[in-house]
Amino acid sequence: HANRGLGSDVVISAIEHPSTVAAAKTATAERGNLAEVPVDSEGRVEAAAFGNAVTTEVAVASVVHGQPDIGTLQDVAALSRAARASRADLRLHVDAGDTAGRVPIDVRAMDCDALTIGAWPIGAPPWVGALFVREGARITPLIEGGVQEHGKRSGAEALPAIAALGFAAQAAAANLEARAARLCMLGERLIEGLLNVEDVRLNGPREDRTPGSVHVSAGDVEAETLVLALSTRGVAASPGSACTAYAGKAAPALEAIGLEPPWTQSAVLFTLGDATTEAEIDHAIASFAEVLAEFRPLSPVRR
Repeated sequence: HANRGLGSDVVISAIEHPSTVAAAKTATAERGNLAEVPVDSEGRVEAAAFGNAVTTEVAVASVVHGQPDIGTLQDVAALSRAARASRADLRLHVDAGDTAGRVPIDVRAMDCDALTIGAWPIGAPPWVGALFVREGARITPLIEGGVQEHGKRSGAEALPAIAALGFAAQAAAANLEARAARLCMLGERLIEGLLNVEDVRLNGPREDRTPGSVHVSAGDVEAETLVLALSTRGVAASPGSACTAYAGKAAPALEAIGLEPPWTQSAVLFTLGDATTEAEIDHAIASFAEVLAEFRPLSPVRR
């Protein structure tokens, strides 16, 4: 809305968070075009393709730093260079909602105009977040009526949550390397154990993924059945995507990487945190194997 003078088109990747997709569709609903840049089988956006999508009519581009379902980490700096080679005054937004506090983030290296930070990966309440806006970049308030947050967003602020985000961010920054290393170790332990179960595939890359994010598909078992059975054993997981778990359809990111039914129907997301232990990882692996052995003979999802 604030950069209509640059053009009316928007570019995003094919694996953006549903909220980003919805905002991009709204921004181009009355006029303009929305282009979705495809990804490879592991969810990576090719820099050249991203740059080629930026035409003279593109005002804004947005890319997710770490895909919230399959965990793919993008080389945002390379994507930014390619996009700005096509249009230097492009407005670039980066969605770091799933990576802040887990991997290093450098807005200068990314050369972005705005960057969204999520709270829960950092360890703060999930109903708060932060938005970095580069000095000189224009944004228009979508919620009006007051001058809170420097006139960017009206309404009373959740001060306890904001204070918690600041405290959690300081703690995460101070322990980022050790925290990320531990989550990577736990994630690899979980991946190794799950892939040792017959007919299980990892969605997304084995390397260069968001620490603590593990997404797999299990042959011949519906995700909802698998998740419910795991919950009775004390294991929490999400069917397919945490944000589209109840949409009744496959996670868009899975379709974008070329995954087809029944693999899309049997996708399960595990998210690890600071409190996760190795014993819990081992329990999750054992429970996963037990549930598959129990339900595969009864499952309506067959290949």
